Amino acid sequence: MRTGRSRGTRWMRSCVLIGLAIMTLYPLCATAESCKPKVKDLPEHWRVWIEDEVFPLISKEQKEAFLQLQTEAQRKVFSERLWVLWGRQTGYGIRFRYMYQQRLALARELFRNMNNDRARILLIHGPPDFELMSRCDEIFHPLDIWGWEYIEGLGEDVAVVFYRPDGIGYFRMWDTFDGNSALYTSRAWEELMLGGASGMNRPEYRCGDGDQILSWINRAARWSRDPLFIQAMYHLPTNENAGPESSSQRFMDFSALAMDDDVVDMDFSLKEAERGLEGGKIRMGFDLEVPTALLSTTEVGDIEVVQIDVVGEISSEDRMIDRFRYLFSVPAAGDRLVLLIERFIRPGDYLVRLKIEDVHSAHAGILEETFNADLKIAEAARAAATERRQRLVQHLKVEEPEDEPILTLVGPQGEAISGIQRFEAVTRRDVARVRFLVNGREILTKNKAPFDVDLDLGPLPRLTTITVIGLDRKGQEMARAENVLNVGRERFFLHLQSVSAADVNGRKMKVKVDMNTPSDALLERLEISWNDRLLTTLYQEPFEAWVEIGAGPGELGYLRALAVLEDGSEAEDLQFVNAPEFGSVVEVTSVELPVTVLDKRGKPVRDLSLEDFRVLEDGVVQNISHVSLHQNLPIRLGIVIDSSGSMQTTLPTVQRVVMGFLRKLLRPRDRAFIETFSDRPDILAPFTADFETLENALLALYADRSTALYDATIMGLFQFSGIRGRKAMVIVTDGEDTTSKYSFNAAKDFVVRSGVTVYAIGVDLPSRKILTRHHLRTMAELSGGRSFFVAEKNELNRIYEEIDEELRTQYILAYTSNSTRPSDEMREIEVEVERKGVDVRTISGYYPGGF
Repeated sequence: MRTGRSRGTRWMRSCVLIGLAIMTLYPLCATAESCKPKVKDLPEHWRVWIEDEVFPLISKEQKEAFLQLQTEAQRKVFSERLWVLWGRQTGYGIRFRYMYQQRLALARELFRNMNNDRARILLIHGPPDFELMSRCDEIFHPLDIWGWEYIEGLGEDVAVVFYRPDGIGYFRMWDTFDGNSALYTSRAWEELMLGGASGMNRPEYRCGDGDQILSWINRAARWSRDPLFIQAMYHLPTNENAGPESSSQRFMDFSALAMDDDVVDMDFSLKEAERGLEGGKIRMGFDLEVPTALLSTTEVGDIEVVQIDVVGEISSEDRMIDRFRYLFSVPAAGDRLVLLIERFIRPGDYLVRLKIEDVHSAHAGILEETFNADLKIAEAARAAATERRQRLVQHLKVEEPEDEPILTLVGPQGEAISGIQRFEAVTRRDVARVRFLVNGREILTKNKAPFDVDLDLGPLPRLTTITVIGLDRKGQEMARAENVLNVGRERFFLHLQSVSAADVNGRKMKVKVDMNTPSDALLERLEISWNDRLLTTLYQEPFEAWVEIGAGPGELGYLRALAVLEDGSEAEDLQFVNAPEFGSVVEVTSVELPVTVLDKRGKPVRDLSLEDFRVLEDGVVQNISHVSLHQNLPIRLGIVIDSSGSMQTTLPTVQRVVMGFLRKLLRPRDRAFIETFSDRPDILAPFTADFETLENALLALYADRSTALYDATIMGLFQFSGIRGRKAMVIVTDGEDTTSKYSFNAAKDFVVRSGVTVYAIGVDLPSRKILTRHHLRTMAELSGGRSFFVAEKNELNRIYEEIDEELRTQYILAYTSNSTRPSDEMREIEVEVERKGVDVRTISGYYPGGF
């Protein structure tokens, strides 16, 4: 609900007219440097904060970013962001801010003026563990000696000597460039120069603590020769990258700042409306209407698109409530463009500040409006939505459950879940205890509500089953629930849920099946059997039914679920009922190896047969059952594109080349997905054969923020869960990883587990980035793929042509492993070809358990 008047481009035009009048009275800036905002122009409390409080912490880039901010709310939220960064740099986390405030109070009490060396060093490193004040005015100028047992990043026994030059003024930090004479009185130094510096005749020994002072001076001299020490005494060391991927630049990218002088003003309108209520917050809708006359278009593939960058801020009483940024990429059509944004905020009065910018021209606009998020209107909107939903339910005759479930398992949602995760069993009041199991192994039992627990799912995403069992006060099972994680989008997966006491009623049993089918497959039927007797057949969700099993209490038997797809593919699951908890399982591992064979010229060799290959697993020769080379064999392909800030100039070329590559490579039975990543990975298009879907995903790419290469690699490989046959993934990046939660070793391990051939392309990656190049090369080689490093964007076409040719001439070798090693241990692979002068590439090994 709008309550204020727009302060948009009309207000800005008025400012321009006033500015023109003022320019006739005052001269323009002499230089661009003199036009830059300065600390002295800030509100007083922010000037004091920068000049007298955080000056040893704030970097040049952070200060320049802070000076560009224009509202109190922007400065407050940026300062909070800086405290988080500084806490991370020091290793103290959220405690650092409190520690620094204590240091600041102490420095003001001891030194009053913050612009001196002792105050600065106290703020950076805290109070010393040792302090010695010289009392020998006859020999030394006033000295204050500080020592620390240990300083992170420097080492042990750190020493600093402060002295008063000529015995007057503030104490200064001494180093060897000042010379030892700066520490002595003129008379004492003259005595030393005339030969009084031998043995016990040195004048320092006339001081009671002279030997101790000399020892500390020598220690401080050694430290002052270390450049890292000098840097650490003047400013908090920073390990943050500068440039387009720095945290400061990312914050600026999410701030609605005033436009540069060379930007052409662009008008747009805004409407706000309450659209519902969720979890105590109002779902506010913001509709932006933008005239397209001034917008530029860009060609991505064969499509003309408009790209609009929208940055927004919602504040209340100079306190930032919400910040957001969206990039809209839409085909160029019509004379007006309507952009829809929704945000969740609590009821109250707010100011929204929006900046829209045409990505491909110098047109932009800023608009500010006050609005009221009205609770009554939001409640009315929610009531209307509820009424519409109820009418729809009645129309479709959907039956809603009447009874409260005994037990429900709530856990993390999404893909590629790993690490420590929170799970909760929501129960009825008569459930006394809950057991938690991971893959059938009991982890713990909770004896009272809330029945929640943090479970470690391991460092990498794996197919995992979480089971909870609800018990009554006598310890008898009442119900159980399961959640299968990391199934993936393309895995043909079938899982019979465990049968609990609540699922049995006499000779009847409730059977529940979890099933996932590949995106391009259709289910023909799902058969449920007891032993060998067919009980029921299901054809659509929900896959659950009450069945008559005909078995008495305690009778041994098994349930069988068999799913059949229209193409004849099958998946099944068995669950024994009343079976003892022991037995043995013999696992047979079928292996498919992707193998590329190149001649001396680097060209694929296409005329090899089964007799030409020899496969060794852990050094043991295996019996190859099948070798195929079919240029039209279906392929599953992943395209993973770096869209971080540093890719801004390269991204348009990548979009164009990838579109051409997919258009040429993909055949009717092939499937591909598009993933982009900056500070986090995002699947823009899952596996599909629809080129238009892939094309639209590529249109949405926009360079922004930092680089999470390892997270993107793992997320991309995870998309291949359960897929057999030919599969490959192409990674395009121009920089080193800066923000991933996963490590390189984790990504490398997942490459091996996945069995996916990885092609890594480093675009304009400097040769000095040795580690980044090594990581890309290693991931590619472990998978049997290749790495490419190009300096010119126009080389991308050639690289994609080489990848295309390799993928179409790849052999698939199939065999059944005779190894007895555990499934969680890697088995090393070696492939030999009975032909001289060829280069053979395949995976370095595999894990039978997969992922």
